[in-house]
Amino acid sequence: MGLEMSACDPIDSLRQEHDELRREVDLLLSSISEAATATPSDACIAAISGLVTSLAGSLPSHIRREEGALFSVFEKSFSDPCCTVVLRAEHREILCVLSSLLLSLEEMLKRPRSEEALSGLQAAANSLLSLFERHALREEQVFYTLARCNLSEQQIEEIDCRLKCLR
Repeated sequence: MGLEMSACDPIDSLRQEHDELRREVDLLLSSISEAATATPSDACIAAISGLVTSLAGSLPSHIRREEGALFSVFEKSFSDPCCTVVLRAEHREILCVLSSLLLSLEEMLKRPRSEEALSGLQAAANSLLSLFERHALREEQVFYTLARCNLSEQQIEEIDCRLKCLR
């Protein structure tokens, strides 16, 4: 049982999505920090807005794919899905923080030169990064390893098929 990592390993593909999401949040925080050093230009505000909008699409998409493919196959295989229950709860929490980030963006767009609005956006982005980082590490170091060691090749193939359908 279990699957060694390969170029088409769907679990590794989900881990790579984590890396992409980390880069998106890091870039957002860098852009916000740059905007905080001086009066942000319209281009800077547009870039921040674009990054938040991108995250608002990519993060829920990743969660939907992970839950719809990996979690569902894992839960079918094991009678006690306690680890996925915890991870699903963390997903909900991440989505709540993402909603706060979107609200902070709306506030910043209403008052683009407001230090208070920019500070609120930065706080929401930092919260998202912190929460996502802890969650992703737990998935990568514990859950992905557990899944890789306990699921059959057929189950891994099912995950791969589900991920392709959920693009």
